Formats: sequence, structure tokens, C-alpha cells
Amino acid sequence: MYGPGYRGGWGAHHAVGFAIVHLVVFVLIVALILLVLFALWRWLGRRYPPAVAATIPAAAMAAPSDALAVVRMRYAHGEIDRDEFVRMSNDLGASSTSTGGSPPAVA
Repeated sequence: MYGPGYRGGWGAHHAVGFAIVHLVVFVLIVALILLVLFALWRWLGRRYPPAVAATIPAAAMAAPSDALAVVRMRYAHGEIDRDEFVRMSNDLGASSTSTGGSPPAVA
């Protein structure tokens, strides 16, 4: 019954098929893990995460060289008064000619 002509059970060709399926599944799992790690790395590598950046005004995310522009914008929005504007502008090294001699007019 279990002699040389026996065809029952799993043959060697099935073992190769299972090995290929397992290899493909393993490669897909590794690729998925790498994709998640890459996305996480890109998300954490930003200065601000996308959800936070959407709530911050563009002027607040400006480079330090644009600090005077931020001060001007805060003054224009009424967040700071004239004295504070002049003090901050002077602290940032702005001369009276670069600020126009006075803060921008508020409409």
C-alpha cells in the first residue's frame, strides 16, 4: 500500500510551493515594515508635523532671518503695541531706515 507507486500525501513539489509562498509573504511583511518606518522617519523629520503645521501661521514658521517680518506682522495684527514693536525691532538689529523710521500703519 505504501510502496514505490504510492501517490498519497504531500510530494516534494508541494514543499517547494509552500516555501515560495512563505518567502513571498516574508518579503511583503518586510517591505511593509520598511515602508512604515520610512513614512515615520519622514513625518518626524519635518520641522512641524503636518497636523501642527496646518494650525501655525506661515510667519511663525519663518526662518530666524525673517524674525523682523514676524514682528511686523504681529504689530500689524495688533498683537503688540508700538513701543514693543520698536523695542523688538531694535533687538533684532533693525535700523530706523530698514523699519521705515516708524512701525507700519495699522488700518
